[in-house]
This record gives sequence, structure tokens and C-alpha cells, in this order.
Amino acid sequence: MRTITVIRKRKFANALMPYWVITCMSKAEFCSRYGLSGDECEMGFWLGKPYWGQGLMPEAVGEMLWHAFEDLGMDKIWVGYYDGNERSARVQKKCGFIYQWTTPDVDVPIMGETRVGHVSLLTREEWEKESDG
Repeated sequence: MRTITVIRKRKFANALMPYWVITCMSKAEFCSRYGLSGDECEMGFWLGKPYWGQGLMPEAVGEMLWHAFEDLGMDKIWVGYYDGNERSARVQKKCGFIYQWTTPDVDVPIMGETRVGHVSLLTREEWEKESDG
């Protein structure tokens, strides 16, 4: 039985772009955003602490990748994480993203901080090889 059951688009009042909310059978919600630009997009994701360590996020990201590549016709998906967020780095690696570069001084205005950011990429070609998509 699959864990992920629904993908739906929602626009939150303060959001710069729509969020895709994936609802899980255990009532968890996974949020991802897509910033569309031609045949590429950026993906971000978040998971509440009570759901960490259950293998839910790789499955949710897999569903989002399917949607981006198959339904939206994307050719490249970019994703990133900040230093110290090893869980996010692990999810990205499990899902086939390939490290591209590190930026030492990324402004994070919402947090009032500067952080070290790491960027990875997954192409349609690589995704198809790994997933038989």
C-alpha cells in the first residue's frame, strides 16, 4: 500500500508561488514549492519533526518529481539545502539529485541570517535512468 495519497495545489496568502501539498495516509502534510522557468524548476520541501525518520520524504519527493517531469514537462529540477541540514541532503541524494556547487554567503532574509548553501540538480535524463520513468 502506498503512503502518499493526494497531491493538490494550494496558494497561501504570503507565498510567492503556489505550494503543492501532498497528504499522507497518516495525516502528515508535505509541502513543496515549484518556481517555474521554461523547462526548469526549483523544488523545496519541508516535513514536520513528528514525521522525521519514517522514510516519508523520499516518497513524497518521488511523487513531486514524477509530477514535475511527467505532468509539467520539466527537463531540470534544482534543489538546495543549508549547512547543518543533513536530513535534507540525504533525501536529495536518495532521490537522485547530483551536487553542483556551494555558495558560502547566502542571505536568508526571513531568518535574518547568512548561511552556507548547497545546490543539486536532477535532469529528466538521469531521473528516467533511475526510475524507468
